[in-house]
Amino acid sequence: MAWEDGHRKVIVETDSLLLVQRMFADSITMGCSNLIHVCRCLTNKERDVRIAHLYREYDHAADFMASEALKFECGLRIVFVPPAGIVEALQQDLVGVAWAHRAPVHNIISM
Repeated sequence: MAWEDGHRKVIVETDSLLLVQRMFADSITMGCSNLIHVCRCLTNKERDVRIAHLYREYDHAADFMASEALKFECGLRIVFVPPAGIVEALQQDLVGVAWAHRAPVHNIISM
């Protein structure tokens, strides 16, 4: 979505260290190869993409949205109305901004 809005420099933060590791592995193991392939395709275009692993404890909003996603069937779901509870999660992240970026960040990689 960031690229569709014209942004060409994007930092993708994920709590999946496994995803970050597999994005840069020489081979893709079975099980999540389709997901890894799609992620690689998205980052291989004319874009400046950095991928960073962050611990989920430092991103309450993302953790909340991931938990919400488990309530629905697999597939793309675009949320137009913020779910109840997301404002509180965002406020927690806002209060923690000073310490969130001091969290250990692994595998910051430019593509």
